[in-house]
Amino acid sequence: MLGRDFWLEWALPLLSLTACTGVITDSGGNRSSGASSSAQTGASGGASGSGDSVQNVDLSQAPAMDCSKPDIGDSPLRRITTSQYLHSVRDLLGVDTLPPNSLPDDERLGTFRSNLSTPVGDLDVEKYVTLAASLATTAVTNIDQLVACDRTAEGDAVCASSFIQRFGRRAFRRPLAQTELQTYLDLYTKYSDTGFSNGIRLVLSAMLSSPNFLYQVEPSTGPALAKLDGYELAARMSLFLWDSGPDDALLDAAGRGDLDNDAGLTTQVNRLLSDARANDAIGSFHLQWLGLEDLTDASKDASLYPLWNADLASAMQRDTARFASYVLLQADGQLSTLLTAPYAFPDANLLPIYGLKQGSADPNAPTQLDPTERAGILTQPGFLSANAHVNQSAPILRAKAILTNLLCAAPQPPPPNLNITPPDPAPGLSTRARFAAHVQDPFCAGCHQQLDDLGFGLENYDAVGAYRTQDSGQPVDASGQVIGTRDANGPFTGAIELAKRLSTSDQVRQCVTKEWFEFGVGRGPSTADACTLYQAYQSFSGSQFNLRALVVALVKSDSFRNRKDATQ
Repeated sequence: MLGRDFWLEWALPLLSLTACTGVITDSGGNRSSGASSSAQTGASGGASGSGDSVQNVDLSQAPAMDCSKPDIGDSPLRRITTSQYLHSVRDLLGVDTLPPNSLPDDERLGTFRSNLSTPVGDLDVEKYVTLAASLATTAVTNIDQLVACDRTAEGDAVCASSFIQRFGRRAFRRPLAQTELQTYLDLYTKYSDTGFSNGIRLVLSAMLSSPNFLYQVEPSTGPALAKLDGYELAARMSLFLWDSGPDDALLDAAGRGDLDNDAGLTTQVNRLLSDARANDAIGSFHLQWLGLEDLTDASKDASLYPLWNADLASAMQRDTARFASYVLLQADGQLSTLLTAPYAFPDANLLPIYGLKQGSADPNAPTQLDPTERAGILTQPGFLSANAHVNQSAPILRAKAILTNLLCAAPQPPPPNLNITPPDPAPGLSTRARFAAHVQDPFCAGCHQQLDDLGFGLENYDAVGAYRTQDSGQPVDASGQVIGTRDANGPFTGAIELAKRLSTSDQVRQCVTKEWFEFGVGRGPSTADACTLYQAYQSFSGSQFNLRALVVALVKSDSFRNRKDATQ
């Protein structure tokens, strides 16, 4: 248990986060300026927040601004997400799972998780402190492996100092200042009277509940644009490309100044992408982008879909995450492959949904699918199940997801007084026939013409993503039409044809550029980021729309390598 003195000296200062106004401190005396007031109100600007948006800007056209004079949108202080916390403690302590509800909920900025708007409350602080204490208690049960020091030869104090420097650099994503080192040594000394492990345990508890671990701390610059130093850039890179903190090699590169030039930066980006930890970030992007993160909480009618359970939903998430990582990191990396490839990574739970026999899938290689039934992420059971109702498919939800996340053309929400409950399944009536009332009602037709015509093209898949040719005893009519886009309009039949259409759409390519920007930079783009978006898109286009090239271009961009606080 934590003593009263520890709570007063170390845990209570964390409560300053509940009213974070741009400067955070911890008991190490390290002062770091961060978010301006706009970070607490969500006024980050851009696609997912309030402010000026570039979601509808044509990235193939050079911006009106002078790109020789770099500018970027406001860069609020960000708290690391739940997955970044989990992956960080995994890499620091070897912990693979956390207790349910042990961390505050992440906020969403549009499609992605990005904690930059809402201050933490007292209960959130309590969760952070309690979890840090629990992790520290578990970690010191194997104290010799944790500290990695010969205490007999070097002495406890020397080993404690070495551990604090090494662990602190990894946890805070930068070297400790001398005053911080001394303060944590004083903490160790104060509580080590009952043993070496106890002193180290309290140091771990304090570090893992410090704002320097829980936030991406970067210096305040005011409204002027300022270049990140090597350690701040390393932190951004690893949290983007690994969903975790930097390793020693990246921190060493930052300390040498390797990240200050394009060649050194590219070398490290490629190293990070070749590491297995890149799978975490690539998978996280796609699960968030496609709305699959909460799939295990979804319900399906057991009488209609007896295979549905949390294990099946988890298998769908793994399928999509592994597929996306394979395309980006092992296959050709092309956006067209992501949208059209006729293979997947199903495990035993998922094979029946794909219509495959048990034992037909190699867990270490892609499983080839029927190319007349499956093509890329939009025909995977995860996307189709996430965008379906409890007892039936959902053409409206599927169309809305495509318009919003692949075309950056989100439809207007329905009027607040409109009943949007889907019609119940009826014997002898297909989903298409039951939903036809939308376009027959003049009040609904304006929006539903676009939604229904697109969503009906995916009617070959039921509510758990299984392929079908019959719906309620009627032949499936999967004819559809894309309406209201810049370059993808026109009739199509079935998801395979739709996927191929979208894979060649420049509107989709530009939307994907904006989505990766938002995930990587952690905020919505504003008009000040126009040059970054244009230049990233030019790199993307020049690579024949290779997603890996897009990721590298974003890391090398002005918006990623610099920061700017909002004007007070």
